[in-house]
Amino acid sequence: MHTAAPPRVRRQDEGLYDDVTGEVLEFLRGRIALAEEKGVAPEQLIVDPGPDFAKTPAQTIRVLCELDRLQELGRPILLAISRKDFIGALTGRAPRERGAGTLAALEHGLRSGGRIFRLHDIAAAHDYLLVREALERGGGAYSGLRLEESVRHEPSPG
Repeated sequence: MHTAAPPRVRRQDEGLYDDVTGEVLEFLRGRIALAEEKGVAPEQLIVDPGPDFAKTPAQTIRVLCELDRLQELGRPILLAISRKDFIGALTGRAPRERGAGTLAALEHGLRSGGRIFRLHDIAAAHDYLLVREALERGGGAYSGLRLEESVRHEPSPG
């Protein structure tokens, strides 16, 4: 995982990087080389650009918008995007209210090459991905789909 800060230190510096994605790429390339020197097989490695770790919200957004550059590493990309500060900076919402923003980041990550995601609300992500897949596959695959009566309406309050 990329970070330019020691553990438990929050570092946000707008002038820290000339090319934040390039610096993430070079850092991860170096960590891959070190791991391989130590005997770790390439297929055992994943890379994490470290959204919000030693990055301002704007820097995190830049890295996420340029994920295609990390594809050259040839390793699966992990994205820990759930409830992140960049979502809060965009929406003005507290962490537990960042679900919709997290789902938007999930969609972007999927389209941009992310393969592993760390999320808080697994049920919401599952439902999002299930509906997304159904809509992408087309209606014919779901011709027998029916809604169970038990989930048709919310139960009436007592």
